[in-house]
Amino acid sequence: MDKPTYRTSALSSFEHCAYAAYLSVIEKRRGRYNLFLARGTAVHKARSANMSQKITSGADMPVADCQDAACDCIRTLAAEDRLDCKSEELSGLSTPNAAGLIIDATVKVVQVDRELLQPRIRPVKVERTRFMSLPDWPFNLSYTPDVEDGNGYMYDCKTTKTTWRQGRADSEYQPSIYSLGYRSEQKTDPKAFVFDVITILKRSVRGYWLWTHRTDADIRAVLNRFLVMHEAMQAGIFQPAHRGDWKCSRRWCRWYDDCKYVSD
Repeated sequence: MDKPTYRTSALSSFEHCAYAAYLSVIEKRRGRYNLFLARGTAVHKARSANMSQKITSGADMPVADCQDAACDCIRTLAAEDRLDCKSEELSGLSTPNAAGLIIDATVKVVQVDRELLQPRIRPVKVERTRFMSLPDWPFNLSYTPDVEDGNGYMYDCKTTKTTWRQGRADSEYQPSIYSLGYRSEQKTDPKAFVFDVITILKRSVRGYWLWTHRTDADIRAVLNRFLVMHEAMQAGIFQPAHRGDWKCSRRWCRWYDDCKYVSD
């Protein structure tokens, strides 16, 4: 019997709301995007466009080109009817107007990322998905680092409304799985996993980075979490988040309209 293959994002989704993970991973529903989710996706798309061409060009794209890539991403979401115009920030807007609002909220974030965070990165691999076989576990993993350079550093960009501290970076799951994957390929540990964080405040946008490292104990702890998720999935147990939890809301759940555990 073939073993299932899981992504790190599936674990995070499962622990917040197992039923949302079911809708995404098992039923493969695409879900909808509010302002925050669409903005984060567009910033990621712009960064990917710049880093991909930078591998060969050695130079960053103009800020305007990065912003165009982000805007195109938002327009695509709108054209595919994937914007949630029932969500708080987009309520009452038509899809074109919602897209315009998201674009206005995104271009400054892209500018900060491009001007402050990206120039120091010398990418050699961008969003290259790999498969990781785990002989001692009843599942395998796949992982897709945002960016890797040639000096052993791995990068991932996060957009957030609150300032990250070191403890937040140290508690994330991605560095553990990506470090394990790097070790399996390179036979050594990465020098560091770097979170490029963009905090979006009411009157300003801040960009900064946090480094984090992983030990064998850190990696095993995350694999044990995957094991709990795997056993629950195999048993068909997909518990929803508590109705009062922040995650169980239209603002933060892409599958809110598909959920049988909410009534509004």
